[in-house]
Amino acid sequence: MTRLQKIIATLAAVIPLTGGLASVGVAETYNWKFQTFHTATAYPTLAFQEFAKRIEKKTDGRITMEVHPVGGLVAHNGTMEAIQAGVLTGHYTASSYFAGKDPAFAVLGDTLAAYPDIDKRNGWFLEGGGQELASELYKKYGIHFIGNVYWPAEWIPSREEIRSPKDFDGIKMRAPEGLIGSLLGNYGASVVALPSSDVYSALETGVLDATDWGYLDANLAGGFHDVVNYAVFARHSMPVTEIGISEKVWADLPDDLKKIFTDEVKAFDSSVREELLKRESSAQERATAKGVTLIKFDEAAAAEFRKQTLIEMDKWGAKCNICGRIVESHKAYLHKIGLLK
Repeated sequence: MTRLQKIIATLAAVIPLTGGLASVGVAETYNWKFQTFHTATAYPTLAFQEFAKRIEKKTDGRITMEVHPVGGLVAHNGTMEAIQAGVLTGHYTASSYFAGKDPAFAVLGDTLAAYPDIDKRNGWFLEGGGQELASELYKKYGIHFIGNVYWPAEWIPSREEIRSPKDFDGIKMRAPEGLIGSLLGNYGASVVALPSSDVYSALETGVLDATDWGYLDANLAGGFHDVVNYAVFARHSMPVTEIGISEKVWADLPDDLKKIFTDEVKAFDSSVREELLKRESSAQERATAKGVTLIKFDEAAAAEFRKQTLIEMDKWGAKCNICGRIVESHKAYLHKIGLLK
């Protein structure tokens, strides 16, 4: 055995018994790979890169994070398997991406019109049992759910005036299959699944009347209001975005680093909320100046949409045990805050 082989053999024998290099005075370091759900130049990815820098600073370099944009390492819906395989350490993602793997991610991932705004919905995570249910669901797949991150309710770019759910009747609209498509289809919308690359031209040529896409600032950036003049806030989609990490990595992490990371995720949620609210306010001003008519469902229309949303959620709640528990937890919280009688 060479001298180098003897050194390696000695380290291999010592480290498992002493808990790693930290036991001999060297703090263990962690190099993590995360992927976001957005492109390299989009705000969520840029903001998460800044988050990674704060983590490195707050941990005195014990944690470093490589941040990859969507598709950088795997597809948008491939991060869960990548974490399981060790290709990724964690993700900043939208839980609805995994609905094809488990229907519980559909009811966790988008609350549609159940709540009047994102803050009330996020109250469910904080005090209505959402954090615990999300943690239980993700744990089945080897992922530790850290927490949800603010994401705005979406607006519908439309060439037609839509002021209540009944106005969806006859509207040709791009929307994903599942909860959103079923909700809109119940009101007579002709729902089609189109690739994102085809949506602009379909709106421009009249193949589509409207589309599910994103929050108002994103819709303006996508150019949709260059070709359609209505922006409809129907609360048809309130996606959940969150940060999660490998359960194994998390279990082995020292408690002080767990606290730093958890606290920074909470701070990240607050900073993203502040920034996106500013962008939405600015977007409304810019849309109005552009001649776009902003329509927000009134209380009666919102209550009707909420009622139908809960009917759709009940259907999905029947698909599995945790599906039903998520739906019943939402209904209990809606009762608690006075939105469901």
